[in-house]
Amino acid sequence: MAEALKRLKQLGVINWLRRCVPVSDGGRFELKQETNAYAVLPASQWSGFRDEPPLALPSAGTWGEHPPMPDVFTQAAMAQRDGDGLAGMVARLEDDPTDALAAAIARIGRHIMGANS
Repeated sequence: MAEALKRLKQLGVINWLRRCVPVSDGGRFELKQETNAYAVLPASQWSGFRDEPPLALPSAGTWGEHPPMPDVFTQAAMAQRDGDGLAGMVARLEDDPTDALAAAIARIGRHIMGANS
């Protein structure tokens, strides 16, 4: 076991501190060993340690991610195809408040719906 500990210390994996207490015996000073305190050193200090390169990000779809939502114009066309009529198309165009063109076309659609009622 002592040889294994020495080898681990040479590799920088562990270090230890000898704990001793002073003992006086007739005027002579001695240190009597009690125990050792062991510490495992960080892997970056190990002899020959090479940090692994960072992992590459998984390719798209690896984690089951969903495809991006189609834009509001595509959604409006899908609503028409699914039989939602003009009201469904207008509702889809109003879903994105940041799209000024979609909002303008939705207002025209609302105007047409109001004229037909």
